[in-house]
Amino acid sequence: MMDMLDAIGHGFSCIEIEWGRKGSLWLPSAFHKRPARAFTMPQNDLDSIRLNRGGVGGEELWDMGWIVHKHKSKSGPVAQSGLFRVLVWTYLFKNLSARDWAQFLNLYGLPFRIGKYDASMTDRERLNLLRGIRMLAREGGGIIPSNAEISLVSPSAGQSAPFLDMVSWCEKVQSKVILGGTLTSQADGKSSTNALGNVHNEIRHDLLVGDAWMSAETLTQQLLWPVLAINGRFNPERAPYLEFDARESVDLERLMTVVSTAQQAGFDITADWVSEKSGIPLPQEGQTIPETAGPPAGW
Repeated sequence: MMDMLDAIGHGFSCIEIEWGRKGSLWLPSAFHKRPARAFTMPQNDLDSIRLNRGGVGGEELWDMGWIVHKHKSKSGPVAQSGLFRVLVWTYLFKNLSARDWAQFLNLYGLPFRIGKYDASMTDRERLNLLRGIRMLAREGGGIIPSNAEISLVSPSAGQSAPFLDMVSWCEKVQSKVILGGTLTSQADGKSSTNALGNVHNEIRHDLLVGDAWMSAETLTQQLLWPVLAINGRFNPERAPYLEFDARESVDLERLMTVVSTAQQAGFDITADWVSEKSGIPLPQEGQTIPETAGPPAGW
């Protein structure tokens, strides 16, 4: 699953299946994730993924030998549908700002050392002045020619704000692209209300459901069905499918209160609906059902 979900960033993920026999069955014995650079797309079909060998158009992948998961985070050809294409600029700007910030912190609080030389000074005297400035920065003292001068200029305060603002902006954009919002990953102390947090969490859950649905479809069509087909047990009319349970947990006490109130008001609520909402499975035939606890003694 982790290798498949690499498609969220790149737009696609290709995993080679190694088959082996287990008794009388052919089953996958290993899965090998191949890097995105090992594949290419022919110019006449940018949604077709092929091995980057065997000619200009590449070599086609053999059937039932690969799991090719395509994750369309945005419209367009498969190579342009990944999140990395959107995040590349924020990644670049954030790292450049962090590097500049580190260089700034290396000199933060230290006065700038500026050497002044007379126009009549020779190149050797100027070099001695430069060496004196460097010795002053490293050792706190040095020697310079008598006709040279060193001035110490204190930097103005608050110069780190632009770097912090750029890093913060890049992280907020990345959170919006990946999670659909910012309040599920960080709090700024201004807009961090419970209502907004719940809205952002719902968006995150919608993205989770979408990712789960696309992953289940790929595993069903490119792993589950091939296993059945190779072993001669595939029936198109009764083909099984994989589905992830992406339901979020609910407050059971609150749900039971709502159900009880609705029943008292005359609503007919089915056990199937309560089971679906609560996640509590309905009992199967032959299973032991615990006895209902009676009221406390003295009631």
